[in-house]
Amino acid sequence: MANPVQPLTPAELAQQELEDIHQSWFHRDAVAFDEMANVFAGGNPDETISSRMARWATEGTGFKRAFGSAVCAGLNRIEPDHGAKAEVADMVRGERIAALEAATPTVKASE
Repeated sequence: MANPVQPLTPAELAQQELEDIHQSWFHRDAVAFDEMANVFAGGNPDETISSRMARWATEGTGFKRAFGSAVCAGLNRIEPDHGAKAEVADMVRGERIAALEAATPTVKASE
């Protein structure tokens, strides 16, 4: 089975980053619920299930690779390149938080 998670082109990456900056409140709430569900399933607190499955599909072995690939293949039927886009969205949210935290006086004082 071919890997359902394919890297985005530089143009697709730039477009996805731009779209992720301007998400609606409903989408942001859905992401928060998704991240919470991922934590309950033993995942990282700032990662969505889709991003986790994409990571498993590309970096995992055995069961994780097979399960991640199957989930990503299913999600690609709803939205092409969903796993790769989810990873970009997680990265963009993380970068925004890192920039916000770096700008606060408490973080600057501890450097």
